[in-house]
Amino acid sequence: MRKTIALVLAATAVALSSWPVVIEVEEETLLEPMDILLLESGEVIVTLAGPFTSPEIICIDPRGSVLWHKTILHTDDMSREFESGGYLVPIQEGFAAAFHSEPRATGINTDVVIAAFDKSGEPLWTYILGLDDQDNWMCSDMISCADGGVLIIGSPGTMLPGGYALKLDSNGGLLWITATDVMEEYPVSVTENLNGDYICLQYAPWLDQTVLQPFSGEGEILPPVAVATDGITPHTIHDLQGSLWLVSRGTGGFLDGVGLDEELAVNRAFSAGLPGNTIIRQVSSLSEGFLLSGAQGDSAYVAIMDTGGNPLLEDYLYQGESCLFTAATESDGAVAVCGIVFGQDGMPVSFIVHKY
Repeated sequence: MRKTIALVLAATAVALSSWPVVIEVEEETLLEPMDILLLESGEVIVTLAGPFTSPEIICIDPRGSVLWHKTILHTDDMSREFESGGYLVPIQEGFAAAFHSEPRATGINTDVVIAAFDKSGEPLWTYILGLDDQDNWMCSDMISCADGGVLIIGSPGTMLPGGYALKLDSNGGLLWITATDVMEEYPVSVTENLNGDYICLQYAPWLDQTVLQPFSGEGEILPPVAVATDGITPHTIHDLQGSLWLVSRGTGGFLDGVGLDEELAVNRAFSAGLPGNTIIRQVSSLSEGFLLSGAQGDSAYVAIMDTGGNPLLEDYLYQGESCLFTAATESDGAVAVCGIVFGQDGMPVSFIVHKY
């Protein structure tokens, strides 16, 4: 049964360009903020998703007022809800969001949906992968492409070996999709280089090396590349102005990263010590570094690190409450983060969106 969520603005913002928004949860909910996006026009988009629940999208204007909040992609079968993912990317007319259903109840036949909306929340187009088959389709990352399209990667099931890449044009039309067996491991992150080609990071902690899968902008599969990362298991790949980086999300109190040369060999590395009890939920790309979001103890944590592992910004918000930032984004020098405030029972009592 769906739960009602009331929107309540927080205290007066310290400036028009800096504000917090609190989304109070009136009843128990399985939703949580999944991703956040800053549009060029200043609006902030947040996706919410959770088990057996239709996903939702919230749009906040540049001054910190909620413009709209809507449920999307509702189905009549709770086991078929698009309950995972929530990846957001900008497109020319607004934004696109990607979700997938889970094999929690059915065991098979999961689908991926990519839905595009304009700034007012009106649908532009929708593409569904798996609608006409009984296969498992799940998504693990999505990026906007230089040609105006979007690229999605994923797997044939939760942590099952193998993966695919799928390219849509700016109108949501399918340009190409790779076979599901072209990647032997689990694809988790993808980036586009300056030539318009793509490199996918495959997650394989059971191997003593990291596997990258390059493919061309037309979907041609190139030979995989094994990278010796000295015991680091990267979770994300980033192209920072033509320089490739692989980053591990803060394990053992450290954020680890390795830089690659043009031959995809390691030529530099960093290991940054994080504050005690820090959990990193997401690592995003900046022009010259990385944007981190997570928690430090009971406080929500956001930080900017350069490629040497040096903190350029560290902030602890909502101290004294049990909080977690789930995602962060940056655009034109502005940073926006979203997250959860938990009650004593461990259930969400409010969602938070903070821009500064």
